[in-house]
Amino acid sequence: MKDHSPSYVYDLKKYYPDIFRNLMVARRKFMYESMLANIRKGKKEGLYRKELDEEIIAKLHLLRIENLRESEIFKDEEMHSTKFFNEVFVYHIHGLATEEGLRVLEENLQKINLRENPES
Repeated sequence: MKDHSPSYVYDLKKYYPDIFRNLMVARRKFMYESMLANIRKGKKEGLYRKELDEEIIAKLHLLRIENLRESEIFKDEEMHSTKFFNEVFVYHIHGLATEEGLRVLEENLQKINLRENPES
């Protein structure tokens, strides 16, 4: 998301609508399949909750990502910031993770210095 260029998408949509539609369909399919694979892998490894409906969660997450781009709630600078990406990522994982998954998340966040205070 942080590398997403709104002007590029606007121009593509305006001047090449057919290419834009095909690109969005391919992008959506790729993202959905990637999310689905991640959820299945996380469940298999015991990091994500077993009772999750993989397809619903993948579609919901895809919908959130797509709607974030269309929203006027966040400024472009906010949405393209590392802080924004990190918050969205951590928020999403907290909804999926088991206790073990949360431990692994926090451990890795510490390693890459995304958590300033270990107690938070």
